[in-house]
Amino acid sequence: MLRKIFILTLAFLNLASLCLLFYRFGTINKIKQTNAQTNQSGKIQIEVIDDMSGKPVDGATICIIETRHYETTNKHGKTEFIDVPIIRNQNFDLSLERPYGEFTILVYKDGYADNLSFYNFIKPETTRIGIKIRLRNIINPDDAEPTITVNSPDITWSKALIKLYKKQL
Repeated sequence: MLRKIFILTLAFLNLASLCLLFYRFGTINKIKQTNAQTNQSGKIQIEVIDDMSGKPVDGATICIIETRHYETTNKHGKTEFIDVPIIRNQNFDLSLERPYGEFTILVYKDGYADNLSFYNFIKPETTRIGIKIRLRNIINPDDAEPTITVNSPDITWSKALIKLYKKQL
């Protein structure tokens, strides 16, 4: 029992540390400034399913980290449509600007391991349906470790970047 409490405490502290990092580096203020400058957004709908059964998860909490926007899934495992500001990743702007924004999704519910999904993308003035997040049941104490997903960039942008830098023989 103590081991389970210890593992859950560690998982919570890791999650809290991540949230503090986002806050500490002023992400919220930068996002508000960026969104005010571009005034672009998109809409998303997230679906949460049980990893083992594939069934919808009712009552899961969704947080869009960059905006601190929270939603709860319905009996179909889906959220309402969520407005997401276009927050551009500027890592490659000197090479090839990305025509989309990125956001981070945190999903959690009692009895399941937390799920944190990085680099989800949204194009301006679009609606993205079908973002599926799978929650893993906690059966043993080791199952409480969060699931971390790092998504790949948009394939069209990735191909353009490859074409730009791939040497022709």
